[in-house]
Amino acid sequence: MSYDSHASINGIAVLENARRLSNASKVFVFDAQFFLGTSEKPALIAYLQYFNSDNLTFSPLPTKYMVSATIAKMDKAVDLHQTPESHLDPDDYDIVGDIYELIPLGPVAPDGTADSDESANDINKDLDSELETLALEYIDPKCLAIDTTPAAFPPASDTNIAESIDPCRRPKVYICGHVTNSNKKTATFELSVNQYISAFKDITTAKAVLPVQCIIPDSPRYKSGKPVPFDRRYVYVTGYLTDVLGTQDAKGSVEQCFRVEVTHITTLGYYTPTVAPAKTIRDNSTPSPAGCKRKLGFSFNGSPSPAPAGKRRRLGKDLASGSLSSITNTP
Repeated sequence: MSYDSHASINGIAVLENARRLSNASKVFVFDAQFFLGTSEKPALIAYLQYFNSDNLTFSPLPTKYMVSATIAKMDKAVDLHQTPESHLDPDDYDIVGDIYELIPLGPVAPDGTADSDESANDINKDLDSELETLALEYIDPKCLAIDTTPAAFPPASDTNIAESIDPCRRPKVYICGHVTNSNKKTATFELSVNQYISAFKDITTAKAVLPVQCIIPDSPRYKSGKPVPFDRRYVYVTGYLTDVLGTQDAKGSVEQCFRVEVTHITTLGYYTPTVAPAKTIRDNSTPSPAGCKRKLGFSFNGSPSPAPAGKRRRLGKDLASGSLSSITNTP
């Protein structure tokens, strides 16, 4: 099958519950969180697959990675390859995808939460104070010069460096597709991506799609007007994934679409449809159900919320409280 569109995500994600597929020794799947930061939805929950060609070792604890992956909307037909440590349902996930680049950044903070940019600011202040102290300590009293030889300064702790990397950064997306429902007045347009995703390989009842609602924000760059593309134009868009919206159809079911704040757009030509036009994303958008109904080990929201009574914990730590429980490492 050929595909005429593409969508990928790039950003810092917190991965946990690494599990190896039984029929492929080098293929792992993860539960992942990308920061969104809205009050209704602090994190984007993803089910990601990775071919471990570099033989990376995965920690049983929530760990930060720089992730690049092709993505689609989650579908209930996807096999989640559950283990006793991972029991999220398809409804708990927003997207599914294939990781094509994975760079370890280190463990999350010991409390397992990331409340806001204040923590990063505090770290920067502490770092400046430490550097100032080091400079004073290594001043030669005879010549009032700083000893800058490598041996003069002790090496930085890898743990401290890892903890200083703030995961509270919205992920960036890269999308190529044809425009529908362009609206110059609201500076919005829609894209519907259909591409190959491994999780859909053996599924005949569903396709890997990603419905996107793009908005071009106000900016001094657009003195002569915002570059809103016309319908049926092929475009390449980069921007920040800012929210997940729910659109209600005539039967009352909620369909998800993903809102992107555009930072760059390139028009590639006209689109000639070979299949039925993409389904229109409704204007009566309502926020998607807040966050994950089950619990994840890391949280972008520091407010505690106890696990539902009578249900066992789903992942290593609570999504909100950040409390740690036992996790079995994947061999």
